[in-house]
Amino acid sequence: MTKGKIRTTTKATDQQVIKDQDEFCRTLDDIARKGVELDTLQAAKETAMQQVLTEHDPKISELAREIARLTKMAEQWASPRRDELFARGRKSSTTALTTYGYRLGQPSLKPAPGWTWDKVVALLKSTRRRAYLVTKVTPDKEAIRLHVKPHKLAKLGMQIKQEETFYVERSTRSDD
Repeated sequence: MTKGKIRTTTKATDQQVIKDQDEFCRTLDDIARKGVELDTLQAAKETAMQQVLTEHDPKISELAREIARLTKMAEQWASPRRDELFARGRKSSTTALTTYGYRLGQPSLKPAPGWTWDKVVALLKSTRRRAYLVTKVTPDKEAIRLHVKPHKLAKLGMQIKQEETFYVERSTRSDD
């Protein structure tokens, strides 16, 4: 949908009804006026949001970099001193303002040293472990639409469908 266009489908449940062509034309003009008002409000919102981002983003980025730098420094100091910092069996501790320590991330498979995913796939194929391989096959809808004649689509269990929708587009021309 392009800017300025409003598309809708007609439903029998619509509550208001236009009574004549004059009211129809007034409704279209009202859509155009409200569209201009909407564009103006959206532009004002975007301008305000950009001002806020411009004002705050540099400081936010700077603080995030500084936190990452300090965390890395703390990790470098703590790693060789794990036994001193944590009671036996513990992985975290606290200060007046923080809880710090080590936590496990989500488990994930990685190729073992000297292996690549391609080598793993080849081994799985050769050792009857194909159940661990995933192959996803889907129709190339765009290629089918471009190359298969419409009368042959039915034999393939498909059809071309194109719906018509009503639209109102504001005029941008000036009547000087």
